[in-house]
Amino acid sequence: MKVRDLRQYITTLCGGIDTIDVLGTKKEYFLEKMSGAMKTVNSLIVGAASFANNAKEQLFYEFVQNAYDASADSLFFYANEEYLIVLNNGEPFYTDLDILEIENPRDGQLYNFLAKGQSLKLEDEGKLGKHGQGSKLLYTLLADVDNNAKTEELLKDTIIKNKKGPYLISWSNKAQLDALLINGDDWELDQADNIDDNILFAKILMSYYPVAPGQRLDFFTNEEAQKAVRAFELLVDPRRNMHLLTRGTALIIPLGKGKYESIVADANLQNVRSRLGGFASITADLEHNKGKCLKHIYVMGKEIEQLPVQSLFLEYANEGRTFEYHFAFNPAFSEKNVVNFFQGLPILQTKYRLGFIIDSKVFDIDDSRQRITDTDKTGSQLRLAFSKLIEKLEELRDADRAKFDYIYKSILSSKLESGIDEAKYVRDAFYDTFRPFFDKNAPTAIGTYVDFSCICEQEKEIDIQLSDIGINDKFWVDYSLLKEYKFHFTKEIETYSFKDMLCDADPTKLSQWIKSMSLETYKLFHNHCLDCVDDIETLKVFRSDKGNLFSIEDIKSESLVFFTASTSKLKFPGQECIVEALTDEYSTNDALILYKKVKANLAHFRSSDVNKETACNILCTVNEISSALN
Repeated sequence: MKVRDLRQYITTLCGGIDTIDVLGTKKEYFLEKMSGAMKTVNSLIVGAASFANNAKEQLFYEFVQNAYDASADSLFFYANEEYLIVLNNGEPFYTDLDILEIENPRDGQLYNFLAKGQSLKLEDEGKLGKHGQGSKLLYTLLADVDNNAKTEELLKDTIIKNKKGPYLISWSNKAQLDALLINGDDWELDQADNIDDNILFAKILMSYYPVAPGQRLDFFTNEEAQKAVRAFELLVDPRRNMHLLTRGTALIIPLGKGKYESIVADANLQNVRSRLGGFASITADLEHNKGKCLKHIYVMGKEIEQLPVQSLFLEYANEGRTFEYHFAFNPAFSEKNVVNFFQGLPILQTKYRLGFIIDSKVFDIDDSRQRITDTDKTGSQLRLAFSKLIEKLEELRDADRAKFDYIYKSILSSKLESGIDEAKYVRDAFYDTFRPFFDKNAPTAIGTYVDFSCICEQEKEIDIQLSDIGINDKFWVDYSLLKEYKFHFTKEIETYSFKDMLCDADPTKLSQWIKSMSLETYKLFHNHCLDCVDDIETLKVFRSDKGNLFSIEDIKSESLVFFTASTSKLKFPGQECIVEALTDEYSTNDALILYKKVKANLAHFRSSDVNKETACNILCTVNEISSALN
């Protein structure tokens, strides 16, 4: 089959100099050209070695970036004991021979993937890969696991001596992929820039030099090429999944001994799947990535959950330095095993259970992207960044309440536990800035934010808004956020007693509210009233079956309004009654009240036969309860 002739491409990039004879030495011109800094092979390998410990996890994040930049909608990871395959169905790689001369190089350049120090992504803020470490991560997988040897020596032996490297396949149509799967041993080299007719199939040596099959058999034999294609066919099953793979790019990475077991270990895949959701979410939400959508990410056959985020971007100057931060918010981040700090890629040992992820180039990290190196400095930077974030949130509160609410809930969901010493610099910066913010912005049940001193909890749960009964200086706390809100404070929220609430209410508004409430709500309200009835004797809070309101004082008087006991069979036909029972059983005092009502209103009860019968029933009941009234 026809494969792109990469010798033309390389020669063009190197100013007409053929580098094939100095491959693997420090005089490799292509390496020098791409690095931009005349770096030696040894120094690059030492740099790659620093990633050896975390490549098994970090590499998954790296290729999410590449998939987004390629405008892919699906990304797949496959592995067996011999190979790891990373595949996306995005824009395939181009090999334009005039890449260095054209004014606006197009996306998808193989140059971008291979170059170090000259990558177009480094100058393009719209490219996520500007922070990438893909090649270093790839090469850490090639060497065997050997605890008795230095990582640098293992890599040198693997990369320089044995010329081991990953394989790259990039196709632009179904016909190219079909031809590749025939897997013959006749590789016909053709134009490097003819993407429509020729598939790109190469072994990448030392991260920089791509060798096509048939170009140099001592570097890339036909047998080696066939084995790579067979692995691709076995793991990817492209014929079955052709509808997803009409175009795309796959990296086939030969795994050193012990690397497969490390990658597919349950703990590693659990970390990858949980954290990859957060990483994919923040990657997708970058403003310059709008219009691109990575719908599916599969890790060893299992799709990972991608979470939606709301983002805020900060840029400010301080002491002559510019600081840029991307804050991505989702309350789920505090519950899931995500990494909270990024420098383009996740900084692995920064799992602080925050409800947001921060991405910034200002973080000082070690070479392996495992941890923050200067926690005091980072703590100071976070204090300032959080303060600037709060300023932006205060503007957002008026401009976009829905977004403010979401971000507020995300920040509030953070669970910075005091027992984690390594998180102290984050915890101190968080509470120094956000506690005053939460103090001034306590969440209320009506969706507003007030000073902490104004919120309160209900002593008895009633479906009532305080403003509906004329109380405007107190607000029920938002109970959906109460647990999270209390987590961040040591001081107690005021409990507003039911009695005080009724006494503080505006009488007219309280009456209107009681009359309009549903029967179910009134039953609950009525029961609570009985618990403090002695304290609210004069308040008209008891509703009659005619919609009028009476106080307990009214009910106990000689007025013509009657009350029942829940266990009594006594009825009051034709009389105005309180709709809910005031007592379980009539007492002697209750009997006296009923007797006085009859005695004081004889003319009323003589006015009809129904009223006469009611009076007789009342007096009979009174007689049963209290012999003293006989």
